Order: sequence, then C-alpha cells, then structure tokens
Amino acid sequence: MITKVFEVRDKATNIGVIATKMQPEVPQEDYQLERNGFPLEGHALIMVTRMNSGEGTWDAFKWRDGTRTMFEAHKYIEQHFDELKSGDVVDVRYILGETDAPAPSDKFYSTILR
Repeated sequence: MITKVFEVRDKATNIGVIATKMQPEVPQEDYQLERNGFPLEGHALIMVTRMNSGEGTWDAFKWRDGTRTMFEAHKYIEQHFDELKSGDVVDVRYILGETDAPAPSDKFYSTILR
C-alpha cells in the first residue's frame, strides 16, 4: 500500500485527506484486498479519507456530501496519484478551469501568521 496526504482546496474549502493506493506489497495485503472484494488485476484503486471526519471511500461516486469538491478531487487523485507528492494541493477550481493557477497551500499562510 502506498499512502499520501493532500490538501483539497475549493472555494472557501480546505480539506485534509489521506489517499492510499491499494496496491499490495505483501501477501497479507493481497489476501485482505481480495477477501474484501477489491479487484486487483488492472485496477489502481485509491481509498480517499477525509481527515476531519474519517469518512472515506474508494469510489469517487460515493461521496455523500453532495458537493463537487470531494468527487472532483478524488477523480483527480486517482488519475494522478503516482505523480502527486504527499503534501500537494489538489485545487478543484484549478482542475475545472475556473482559475488560472492552483491555490497555494494554507501552510504558507499559517507560517506568516505565527
């Protein structure tokens, strides 16, 4: 399993998420994934979990909040997981072409305010 953290941004939104690529590295992981119904051949399933609530899913279409934020962020993380670095910003407004540049991480603002 490969796990990374991301800062999901949207209009007036900042959500910390943990994303795990469910790619078994040891036989025990392979067994548990298969036992729990996850197809392993030809699929790179990404489990995304919100840090502030613990809500998570491997299926982008199952986000229950009814907003675009987690749906679009999850799809982007799935498509770009290998090139994203832990700590990167996933900016939904930028992904959808609503802004010309991705939002900077809030960590820069919190450092300035200290």
